[in-house]
Amino acid sequence: MSSTGQDSEINNAAPGYPPTTTSLAEPSKVVRSHIWFDDGSIVLQVENTQFRVHRAILSKHSEILEGLFTVPQPKDQPLVEGCAIVQFPDKAEDWEGLLSYIYEGLTKYHELDNLPIQYFVSILRLGNKYFVKAALDRCMANLKYNFALTESVWDATFHPAEKEEAKKELKDWYSERVIDILNISEELKIRTILPTAYLLGLLSLTLATRVLTEMESQDDIVCGRTRKDGTHAQLDNSIKLTLLRARDTMAAEFHPRLFNWILHSTHTIPCTECQSASACRESRANLFKKMFADFRISVHIATTLAPWDNSYAQGLCMNCTAAANIAFNAAHSRMRGGQAYGNGTGFP
Repeated sequence: MSSTGQDSEINNAAPGYPPTTTSLAEPSKVVRSHIWFDDGSIVLQVENTQFRVHRAILSKHSEILEGLFTVPQPKDQPLVEGCAIVQFPDKAEDWEGLLSYIYEGLTKYHELDNLPIQYFVSILRLGNKYFVKAALDRCMANLKYNFALTESVWDATFHPAEKEEAKKELKDWYSERVIDILNISEELKIRTILPTAYLLGLLSLTLATRVLTEMESQDDIVCGRTRKDGTHAQLDNSIKLTLLRARDTMAAEFHPRLFNWILHSTHTIPCTECQSASACRESRANLFKKMFADFRISVHIATTLAPWDNSYAQGLCMNCTAAANIAFNAAHSRMRGGQAYGNGTGFP
């Protein structure tokens, strides 16, 4: 049997076949999934959930599954409504997601944005494991579109007036899903999207940090986030640690480098061509208070990840604004060099 192949950027684990030979769940404990076709030819049992589906349809989607279905079953194995039972060592919720997409992908989930994030993750996980190529390729293409961003598209997400459509699409995609995407991307080692996924996670989850009471705040990196369907998404511990270290580094080191031109000791402002030295000195002092007196880490992260904004030079003359812009961009370029923040933050 030849492999169908798949995205080479995923670090593949060995497919889990043949299916587990552990005993089936007691009949009284078995749950019948809503994915149950009266004309189905085979029953898949995953944990204590059974799915009655069509062997021919699944075989068309995966040569691995096609091979599994040809494995001889014990003669004394019980049947369900005349169908053989094949047991898989996965999570029932993952098979529900994959099968829902296979059977309803062209109708209910024609647009992947309508696909529940748990189903999206399930397709990536099982699509990778069993080489369900068409479904896997489509989800991978969607991931790359949203996360393998160029520098110009990344910068555009911070400016409402520029590329508004791209900005909205990106925001809608990662606002609720970033935790799940980070978890599955690390699990499957999808290297092409990990750097941007970490940056988006850092930005989104840090800005979501909010004050609950005078003495308590909620940090979504640590506490996770509630999905729209009421379930709770939680980052894997290793990802939490990476994001927390990166957040501290950006706030403590990268942010001061970007705004080093505000400091009196650098002699950047007033510049040599300043049009009003006294006014620009006063504006520089006000900018210093604005950029360094606010100790909210979310503010520091947002300004560190964003490109230059003219509000950073509010009150400066035209020439000093240009000098500040040059200094900021030079620092930004140095930080974006190499692995785009990766060397200093521990990102992949």
